[in-house]
Parts: sequence; C-alpha cells; structure tokens
Amino acid sequence: MQYCDLHIHTTFSDGTLGPDEVVKRAKEQGLSTIAITDHDSVDGIDIALEIGRDFGITVIPGVELSCKKQGKSVHMLGYFVNYKDNKFLDFLENMQVSRVGRAKRMLEKLNDLGMRITMEELKERVGSGAICRPHIATLLAEKGFVNNSQEAFNRYIGDRKPCYVAKASVTPSECIEVIKSAGGIPVIAHPGNFVQKEWIYDLIKDGIMGIETFYPTHRDSQIDEFKEIAQKNGLLITGGSDSHGELEGHPKIGEVKIPYASVENFLKRRV
Repeated sequence: MQYCDLHIHTTFSDGTLGPDEVVKRAKEQGLSTIAITDHDSVDGIDIALEIGRDFGITVIPGVELSCKKQGKSVHMLGYFVNYKDNKFLDFLENMQVSRVGRAKRMLEKLNDLGMRITMEELKERVGSGAICRPHIATLLAEKGFVNNSQEAFNRYIGDRKPCYVAKASVTPSECIEVIKSAGGIPVIAHPGNFVQKEWIYDLIKDGIMGIETFYPTHRDSQIDEFKEIAQKNGLLITGGSDSHGELEGHPKIGEVKIPYASVENFLKRRV
C-alpha cells in the first residue's frame, strides 16, 4: 500500500525544513506522494519537484490560502495548481504584500512594548518565503523576550492578543475562484478548526471540490462526519499532517497519511 501526506509546509512559509529536506523526510517515512502547501507561496515547488524525481517521490504542486468568513479565519488548500500562471502569481504577490504590511504593524506594537525587532531582522529570518507569525514568534524567543514561540503567541501575537493584527480580508469564494482559474482543485483545510458545520455547505455552493478529512486534531466523530458530507456531495476526501517541520509539539511529516487512491481520485477530477 502506498501512502501520501497532502499538507506540508516548508521554509518558503512557516516550516522549518527546506523543500529538499521535506522530500527526504517523506522518503524516510515511506511515503510515495506529498503535497507542498506553503502559505501564499509556491516558491518551494520547483525544488521539491526536482528532488522528488531523484528520490522517487511524487510532489503535488499546492498552496494554502487564508480567507475570512464572518470575520473568522478559514483556510483553503489548492492542489495541482499551475504555479506559473500569471494571474495566480499576481494574487499570491498581493497576499504577500499584505503579509508584509501586517508584519510591520505587529512589529510596531511589539516595539511600543519594548520588544524591539526590526523589519530587516524579520526579512533575514524569513529569506525568500512568505512572512508568517511563527517567524516573529521565533525572533521574540531568540531575543529573550519570551521563553519560547508558544509563549509569544499566548501573550502577544496570538488572536486578540495585544500585538495581534488581522490578515487582509479575502473571501472563500475568491480563493476558490483563483485556485480553479489556475487549474487547481480547491479543498477546505482542517474544517474541524472552525466548528460551524453549516459553513461547509456554504463552501460547497461556492465550489470547493474536497474536504481535508484526516487531520491531526480531528476527532473520530469529526472524521466520520466529514466523510459522510464528502460522500453525499461528491467531494474528494483528503488528509495530511500539516507538518511545519521540526517544531516542537507539531505533527511530523507522515504523521497523518492517506492511501494513494486519494491521489488517483484527484487525477480524475482535475479541472
């Protein structure tokens, strides 16, 4: 039986492993297929594809987009996207510009509290990837302002904390449209994280093609529920670890995996 992990982040967003290291770890875990799904970035895909060929690992080009529904965060996975498509790249560039602006405002709030981090330091930490809150959390820990990254979230930059700044508002339907326009398959990510089951039906009307059913924090009852919704509505059933590399307390590559048959179903549904 061949297995896949269809939700993995690299250093091109908020992961700790480069795309080449991700592929090597996947090989060590006995996976046949992985998806690179960085936040608002596809810059790590070419590297992963190249190393994947060397290691006999199939790499699915993917992305994870953030959007808002009734003021709450919803994440959308896009699989088999044409990551060279100009319209798609323009959308990602706008998202990353928004991330930079958000980061600047968060640093200003932190600086006002005496925790000085410069934008130059943050960009050096991030490199060529998308700026994410974990990068700020890591710097706060390295500078001794907090004991660890989790404390940074708990005290300062987590949702509704003193230095939190909300992301730019993009709707789920906009994310679905841009994924499909790039030839991709939109899948709602970790639906168990936003509770409102009726939202899934709204997203079905908006055009999602799958539900991330198998996920580290999903309870058995949620998995059964999402499988039933997917089967009744002709949606793909996917899953993955949402691995961010070697972060303490976070899932590792292959910790959640699904049979290769799921990828075969993807291939039948590509737009």
